[in-house]
Amino acid sequence: MTFRPMPIMSLLLIPALAVLVYLGSWQWQRYGEKQNAEQGIGLSETFALTVTPLDVPPQFIYSTYDGSAVWRVFQAMTGCLTDEAGEEVCSDAPLFVDLGLISGTEPSERLATRVAQVEISGRYREVPDGRRTMLTPEDIPERDMWYAGEAVTLAQHLELSGAEDARFFEPETIIQFALTNDEIVNRRIPNPYVSIANLDNLPPARHLGYALTWFGLALGMIGVYIALHMARGRLRFS
Repeated sequence: MTFRPMPIMSLLLIPALAVLVYLGSWQWQRYGEKQNAEQGIGLSETFALTVTPLDVPPQFIYSTYDGSAVWRVFQAMTGCLTDEAGEEVCSDAPLFVDLGLISGTEPSERLATRVAQVEISGRYREVPDGRRTMLTPEDIPERDMWYAGEAVTLAQHLELSGAEDARFFEPETIIQFALTNDEIVNRRIPNPYVSIANLDNLPPARHLGYALTWFGLALGMIGVYIALHMARGRLRFS
């Protein structure tokens, strides 16, 4: 077999394939997560919180909901957790509690002030840190803005004691705040960060279709690449 690759085409193919495989893998992962969420697999235990806010500024973690930019507003607290069996566990480690979502490309001070008034009630679930990918923007710690929130990193940024044991907690339902005609409006929604099934209206099968589309495009691109090289005599199997 002889193979003489076209330099420019080969250089363009590599990043294009990387993007298509990344998008396909992302949708495949989302497909699995949605399936598990619909079956209640992977949901953590719920807790009632008896907590006191710490005298530190709220931390904003970027996300999207319903196709729009939102910021999750986390306040560092300490106190006690009561599990589903009624057992109470208290700790001085920071607990970052999501008070609500504020809409916008940047956190609004007016909305953040309103979110700070939300009462801690109902049941909460511990959630994992955010995942950073090659497309995730850099965090802006000097403005308390994060794009891949990690509880330990936030606690260290705030210079809190027990930072190594910091955790995130999300309510089962959450209030989304927005500015409409300079007025603050809000609505309570199922919390998409407790269960990914609440994140959008797309069923698992739709994500499977997207994954197969991206992977199919990658395979098609490889096929075109091979066919062009064979047609121009740059790839021979004899």
